[in-house]
Amino acid sequence: MAECKICGAPVTSNVCGFCGGVQTPPVGREEELDTLNALVEAGQKLALSDANKGSDVPVATFWSTAWMPTHPDALAQAAMLALQGAMPGAEEYDAFMSRAQAALDGLRMAAPTDARSQVIQARIAEKREEARKHDAEMSSFYLKFGIGFVLFVVCTVVFLYLNGAFEK
Repeated sequence: MAECKICGAPVTSNVCGFCGGVQTPPVGREEELDTLNALVEAGQKLALSDANKGSDVPVATFWSTAWMPTHPDALAQAAMLALQGAMPGAEEYDAFMSRAQAALDGLRMAAPTDARSQVIQARIAEKREEARKHDAEMSSFYLKFGIGFVLFVVCTVVFLYLNGAFEK
């Protein structure tokens, strides 16, 4: 069995299922899109196998280090796929958002006038707003839960005090 040229893990295809590295760089639009599809498959397999372990950190690491295409069509596809994977509150959210931004930056460099850049930028802004709302909701929940818990403890202590539980 061959080993990944990047991380040394066993590989059975052009894409390493552990680090997302590409063994032979693709040439041209079609090869890059095919390699991107293989990368997504490898990432999904890792996520599914990782679900049994209960940790998303290797998935985040995979997408943080995975191969990035250079063709404008593949870059646009990579950005949209990363945005699909970016779920606010998930451990791999930052990795997917960084990947989407990197793909957008690459697209802007490869094709400065490509209209897809504006669509992707708008979608990135939407995802960030979703994450901000999610974080605000979670903060509000924890604040309400904390206040409720403190009130419960205070009421319990007052109740016990009034019923003589602290008398000797």
